[in-house]
Amino acid sequence: MAELERACFGHERAIERAVHCSLIEIRGSVENSRRSLFIGHDGIERWADRLGLTIVSIIGGNEPFIFLQYPVKLDNGGIIEGLQAFGQSVCLLKA
Repeated sequence: MAELERACFGHERAIERAVHCSLIEIRGSVENSRRSLFIGHDGIERWADRLGLTIVSIIGGNEPFIFLQYPVKLDNGGIIEGLQAFGQSVCLLKA
């Protein structure tokens, strides 16, 4: 567990590098010196194995999986509704 803490300590967020939209975040992190942790499915699989956890699912940040019950107005004036992407990958683990 100490290795996981060392790997993640001080990072603002962990971003899955396999999702195409993450390239914008990677570039922004480099240009703005943000401290982010970039991880792929292989890294998630290794940590889950070392921690004795099973991966139930990994959902990419670009995959719509959240159903908005009501329309949501965005800052730019656009409106989103129905099934939407979260914008951040989510991994569900089971002990």
